[in-house]
Amino acid sequence: MQIRLETTKDEAEIFMLNQAAFSSTSESLLINRLRQKHKLSISLVVEVGGRVVGHIAFSPVTIIRGKQTLAHGIGLAPVAVLPDLQKQGIGSALIYEGIRICTEKKAGFIVVLGDPNYYNRFGFMPASKYRLSDTFGGGDAFQILTLDPATLPDLGGTVHYVSEFDDL
Repeated sequence: MQIRLETTKDEAEIFMLNQAAFSSTSESLLINRLRQKHKLSISLVVEVGGRVVGHIAFSPVTIIRGKQTLAHGIGLAPVAVLPDLQKQGIGSALIYEGIRICTEKKAGFIVVLGDPNYYNRFGFMPASKYRLSDTFGGGDAFQILTLDPATLPDLGGTVHYVSEFDDL
């Protein structure tokens, strides 16, 4: 298993992989929009035997309160593994590597909208602990991993994903 940054030759495989993992084209189209608008902060693939079997995307997010931008961070979404290879650690390996790269790039925080029982193993916790909410109304599924707590606003705010997420 090799984890690496995506290249242009991976784009079709990433599209088909996400379509297979999510049984729709929504996530695949989202990744294409993010890529076209240069809003993929990090895009990693897992390759096994020369075949792309896993993918993870990270894109910018912003914390806003009222009309004031308070902080910038990274959103994790989506993460996908081919259905026949799920539950073998591929998704976890992608998440750990993504967190490592975000830390290396000095991101202050990472947010995700997903199953708390899955993401808490990576250190994610409810974003509400920091008085943060999201525009999707994710509740407890909206979680945060703080890499530099000093980057978070004291009074919280609303986390906004880039506009490419609006069509989901």
